[in-house]
Amino acid sequence: MKKILLATTMLVGTAGFAAADGHITFSGSAAAGIARDGVWVDANADGIVDAGEVTTGAFETYSSVGLDVTFAGSSDNGLEFGATFGTSAGRSFDFGGDNAGRFADEGGTFGMPEVFISGSFGRVAFSDDNFDMFDDANGGGDVKYTGTFGAISVGLVADVDLSEFSGSADATFAGITAHADADTFGQYNALADGNQWEVGGGYTANGISVSASYNEAAEYAINAGYDLGGGLSLEAGYDSDSSAFIGAAMSF
Repeated sequence: MKKILLATTMLVGTAGFAAADGHITFSGSAAAGIARDGVWVDANADGIVDAGEVTTGAFETYSSVGLDVTFAGSSDNGLEFGATFGTSAGRSFDFGGDNAGRFADEGGTFGMPEVFISGSFGRVAFSDDNFDMFDDANGGGDVKYTGTFGAISVGLVADVDLSEFSGSADATFAGITAHADADTFGQYNALADGNQWEVGGGYTANGISVSASYNEAAEYAINAGYDLGGGLSLEAGYDSDSSAFIGAAMSF
């Protein structure tokens, strides 16, 4: 990924005050392709969305661009700290989102910033009501922890206002990945009540990646990608609510 670095040094007051040394990073992304959004409909009006009650939208195009800005610095004892924020424009398609409404018109305004600190213990970030839960269906998280210890990666998101939590774990061995997550939200994709789970896995080799996931509500998703190098990749996906897409993703 190509980035522009702006070195910053700020001297505050007179001698005796420390200098702040860090950098500002700009990175860009873009995506384009064709997609359709599967829509779950409670056709029987019984308050339960059954597997057969699915309608699919027509294929449409999407194209979007994004800009991310990161401030970063480090303390004398090796802690990393900083903040990130970004903006996006165009029409996007979020295959990893909730059942319906994956197309979105991006407003081009900067979103809620994320302030973080990291070290050997992992990374802790704060961003008011801005973090998605790991079930991809709920949001509103305020605090997010991520950490990698050998081949194991773990994550925790907390919504402080509602005392809701979301956790995840990933393991990678010889190119094969395994994933699991659980959430305390009482609603998962409008299909079931109680705490929910999701499992998944994937494989990556020679620029080709394939992944799949399955959850308690018998929903599944399959993704495939091919890395062409230089920040360009092809990607495609299909899931149990008949959402599908094929397109290109770019990073700069």
